[in-house]
Amino acid sequence: MKKIIIFGGSFNPIHNGHVNIATKALEQIKADRIYFVPTYKSTFKQAFNISDIHRKKMIQNIIKLNDRFHFNWYELNIQNEKSYLTVKYFKKKFANAQIYFLIGSDNLEKFHLW
Repeated sequence: MKKIIIFGGSFNPIHNGHVNIATKALEQIKADRIYFVPTYKSTFKQAFNISDIHRKKMIQNIIKLNDRFHFNWYELNIQNEKSYLTVKYFKKKFANAQIYFLIGSDNLEKFHLW
């Protein structure tokens, strides 16, 4: 069974910490792929200081580092910030895969409010 990781985040900007977390998650879970999914907006953070276009370009550059790195613009395309809808979308897209959801530690404190 395939293992897919959804890495949701503002990626404002994406940085080496994100790359390291993604790489570790791939190793620990033995996943086939990890998808960087930039959020449309963050309920708990200030407005982004980097445009969506620029965040996309940075993510497109990052995925060149590892052939298991991928991107998905689902939340940006439908202007959705609800993570449960993103998970639902991935579960439908990859019906026969195990889906994992990865977030940065900065979101962990407020996760119960999601």
